[in-house]
Amino acid sequence: MQLMRDFILQAKKTKDILDAIEFALSADGGSNSRLRRLRRADRIVASAKSKVMQKSLVVAQIEGSRHLAETLEAARDRGLSNPVLPLDGISYWIQSLLMGRLV
Repeated sequence: MQLMRDFILQAKKTKDILDAIEFALSADGGSNSRLRRLRRADRIVASAKSKVMQKSLVVAQIEGSRHLAETLEAARDRGLSNPVLPLDGISYWIQSLLMGRLV
């Protein structure tokens, strides 16, 4: 999340951000990415059996959504985007697509 924020805050134009998103999505198809997704799925399944892990993941997702909403707000303030929906909702949706949701 911090890497994404740093990139957005340094981007000069919206196309730079869109090109980076396209690159990241196309680069995410390799075996390392697949292994990372499998590990994430293992953690999600394990969290169903651990109250401590559930709480930790819930807190992490809430904080991640808040951080992403602040990043989107910075992009909007810099004129890089002009969302018509609430930033919290957009953040929640993006994080759901990229990470999955447990909350």
